[in-house]
Amino acid sequence: MLVLVGTLVRAQAQEVEASGPARIGFPWDWSHQHVVYTNTSDLQAWEKFGQDPRFFHQWLRRNLPLFRENIIGSMGPVSSAGSIQDDGREYLHRSHPRRMKRDWNTSLGNNGFVNANTFPAKYTFNVNATPSCTMDYVVFPTGANGSSSQASVVAFNQLYSTQGSTGGFCNKNGPSVDWAYLNAPCPATSSSDPVKSSPVLSVDGTRVAWVTATGKVQVLTIGTGGNNGAALTQGQGSPPLPVCIGGLTNNAALGSVTLSGSPTVSNSSVYVDYGNDVGYVGDDSGRLHKLTPFFNGSPTEVTTGGWPVTISATATKILTAPVLDLTSNNIFIGDNEGTAGKLFYIRLAVGSLGTCNPGSNGGNPPCLGNSTLTVSSQQGLSDAPVVDSANKWVYTQTSNADGTSAKIFQADPTLTTVSTASVGDAGTKDLHAGDFDNT
Repeated sequence: MLVLVGTLVRAQAQEVEASGPARIGFPWDWSHQHVVYTNTSDLQAWEKFGQDPRFFHQWLRRNLPLFRENIIGSMGPVSSAGSIQDDGREYLHRSHPRRMKRDWNTSLGNNGFVNANTFPAKYTFNVNATPSCTMDYVVFPTGANGSSSQASVVAFNQLYSTQGSTGGFCNKNGPSVDWAYLNAPCPATSSSDPVKSSPVLSVDGTRVAWVTATGKVQVLTIGTGGNNGAALTQGQGSPPLPVCIGGLTNNAALGSVTLSGSPTVSNSSVYVDYGNDVGYVGDDSGRLHKLTPFFNGSPTEVTTGGWPVTISATATKILTAPVLDLTSNNIFIGDNEGTAGKLFYIRLAVGSLGTCNPGSNGGNPPCLGNSTLTVSSQQGLSDAPVVDSANKWVYTQTSNADGTSAKIFQADPTLTTVSTASVGDAGTKDLHAGDFDNT
């Protein structure tokens, strides 16, 4: 296991410097919480895990103190807690872990909001160095139409700060606006296509992607020099003052493609298969879409060979975000029909586990799997499933499975072996996805 992880560490370190450890960027978005890579003795599974940077990111998150001690000891003396002394992280470790407090808050605009199942994305520029006050950032969708006073999407840096007075590692009074955009190319002064989905990040942190409410999958290239967003052009207001994308004010660029059929998308975010540069996203008409290239070129939808895959012809079948399982080579996705919710799997290739539904793409992959799991006869699913690739389980949940109980479901990759656990009486509010402990 240590040899395999060491190989992954070296594979991730593309920019080795003779004077010290390589820079290793660390993106973390919604998808990292929905695919889990647990320890396993299955070497073939490890080989598959290595195709997904999330595996390395999860290992890094769980083992960062040990990683710092063994891999980057050349940076300086290491404390008994396993963190590098005097590099900023030690400041964070010296804070009071038992005392929960608010470091800062800031406005997303008078019309800004973040949906219950929508999450920001965080990029750490280099885990091998002092936390960066300027290069580390967190990006939020605002869910609002863009205007001269309302951003569609906004990112903050100077994150390690206090508020109310200057302080923290970054020695600032709250965070700063890194960039804020209207979600429209210049010279637009407004936009009417809000970003309500969770953003996803490229591995190097230079690109941010999302799907809009009108079914446009967009990739924002932040730019590698010059001004970006509002921070250097209009000042850092509260709420942030946005600008259009590109043009004279900044060197960002926006790639955009409208999903085939021009569907609405209200409950799905994009899931990225980094190894193959593919993005997957569901829509509100029951179809799963595939886009490639995604981050490494202009985003383009695949509309041949069975794509997009129809989950159901029901016009109101609102799909959750999809999650790819590398061990079974299946995609898992849920739906929301208001009074019912099911879990589905899509076989991507001939070697994928399970069998095709005979009516899906002529019974050939990519196809809808032949088994479905009815999660609730009372309400739809709001959250993407959680996939444990090592143990070959997929999880979902509902607050009202049958009018009596809230339940958690555990199923195998073909949705034929299912276990359930009741977690209370039936409720009217969504039961959101849980998370595993560190073991």
